[in-house]
Amino acid sequence: MKNAIKIIVLIVLTASMSSCDWIKGIADVEIDTNIEGNLDVLTDETELKSTDAHGFDASTTIDVLNDDLDEYSDLIDDFNTRSIILTVVSIDSLGNAVTGVELLAGTQFGISNTMSGGYTWTLNQNWAIDVGFTLSLDAASYDAIDDILSDQIPITITALGTCNKGNIHFELNYDIDVIVVANPIE
Repeated sequence: MKNAIKIIVLIVLTASMSSCDWIKGIADVEIDTNIEGNLDVLTDETELKSTDAHGFDASTTIDVLNDDLDEYSDLIDDFNTRSIILTVVSIDSLGNAVTGVELLAGTQFGISNTMSGGYTWTLNQNWAIDVGFTLSLDAASYDAIDDILSDQIPITITALGTCNKGNIHFELNYDIDVIVVANPIE
C-alpha cells in the first residue's frame, strides 16, 4: 500500500510539472519580423594583379532588437530563421547607370557578432546583378543564424569579394525573416 501511495504521488508530481510547462507554452508570443540592414559596397577602381577582377570589402552593424522586438527583449526564448535574402537596392558608377555587372565566384557574404562568431556564404558561380535582383542564402545556415541572433547583440553584415568592373557602387539589403518566440511567464 505504501508503494502504491508513493507511485500515485510521483505521478501527480510529474503531471503537475508537465502541466506547468504546458501552461507556460500557452503564454508563448510569436513575433513575425524582419531583421534587416543595408550595406554600401564600392569596388576598387584598379584591377587585381593579373585578373579582370576589382576587389571590395564592406561591412556594417545592425541591431537585432528592432522595433517589433524591443519590448520583448527580456522575454525572448528563441529565434527561428525562415529565410535570408540579399536584394540589390541600387547600382551605379560615379552616379551613372551601369549594366553588365557581375560579382565573381568566390565572393563571400557574412553575418556575425562578437559572441557567437559568424556564418559565411560563398558564391560558387558569378552573380549578375541589377536593381531588384535577389539571392536567397542557404537554409543550412539557419541554425547558426538563430544562435547568432539569440545573443541579442548587434550583428555585422559583410560582403567581401571581386567584381568584373571597377568603380562600381552598389547597395545590398540583407533581410532575415524570423519568427521570435517570447514568453512573459518565467
